[in-house]
Amino acid sequence: MDAIQHEGICEGSYKSISDGKIYQYHADYRGGESIAWSASVSWGAREALSRVGSISHNILSGHSLQELVRAHVVASIQTALGEQV
Repeated sequence: MDAIQHEGICEGSYKSISDGKIYQYHADYRGGESIAWSASVSWGAREALSRVGSISHNILSGHSLQELVRAHVVASIQTALGEQV
């Protein structure tokens, strides 16, 4: 039996509590029980960074999975900025 595969994108923004900047992100994700994601994060005209991560033991799909990926992306931005919320 083949494992269910998921893929999608999520986009959004995060306003930093430390510097007040708004960070825009675009993330792609795919996988089955384990989801891999990569995100491009930008702010200003020329500044950007990328973040990658994974979610193991995934049981979600659709909008719930998209929101879980979004939460992981925002948490990785917060970590990069030194904001432990």
